Amino acid sequence: MAQSLIDTASYDPDTLTMLSQAFDDVWREIAGNYHAEAMIEDRRNRLATIILGLADGGERDLSRMKTCARKLMAHALQATSPKQGQAPGRLTHRTMSGLQF
Repeated sequence: MAQSLIDTASYDPDTLTMLSQAFDDVWREIAGNYHAEAMIEDRRNRLATIILGLADGGERDLSRMKTCARKLMAHALQATSPKQGQAPGRLTHRTMSGLQF
């Protein structure tokens, strides 16, 4: 499903190719961190959503997109991972606003 989110997005063919490459490259780097099928699907969908969000914001540089996607994935997972004794948090605009790229 994650790849189909990118494949069916409304962008010109060159941009779709770049988005697909960014997704594939970043996923290759982080895929080994996930083993359960449900978690893999969730993380792939998060990555696709992040990449599409970057594209919606006007990002078209492949290297920058991959760097931002990696940072946003790490931040999203950190924000949603519960600390000892705490419930999981949610990634919000407020938690994303302090990120530096």
